[in-house]
Amino acid sequence: MRRVKLPRVTDEHPVVIDRLDLAQLSLFVGQRADALVLARLHARGFTGLRISHGYLIQHVVQSERSITELAARMGVTQQAASKAVRELVELGYLELVAGRDARQRMVKLSVRGREALACARKLRGDVERRLLRGQSEGAVRAARSVLSAMLEQLGGTQAVHRRKVPEPR
Repeated sequence: MRRVKLPRVTDEHPVVIDRLDLAQLSLFVGQRADALVLARLHARGFTGLRISHGYLIQHVVQSERSITELAARMGVTQQAASKAVRELVELGYLELVAGRDARQRMVKLSVRGREALACARKLRGDVERRLLRGQSEGAVRAARSVLSAMLEQLGGTQAVHRRKVPEPR
């Protein structure tokens, strides 16, 4: 097997952005957008939040859930789910309430959590408007269509539809 010599990436020879594959380029755009939103959330007083918290919060946006249910939906142990919930409770974004059974505790967004979520959604809209500035309506429609089709081809749409996007590992 012949070894392929890869060009060395240095400050003098940086990665050429428009030669990246679409999956990586999309990932990097998403990561940068997330970083901007998070920094702006922190600046507005919603401190302590991390990108990883969003992977838990998506499961309690529409209804309260037990730790067991959260762990199953997130694909993690109950201990991992409990730790993440405890952190967000301490930060004031989630709260624990009594379930139907007195032994069961349910997790739900607190008032502060709902405020942070509303702020994050507004900030995401601001970042998207910034991204789309100067782009034609047709180009934006085409980009959405291509990326949506790619997500479908890779089998990722159901997780998005069901708010079960797994945290990257």
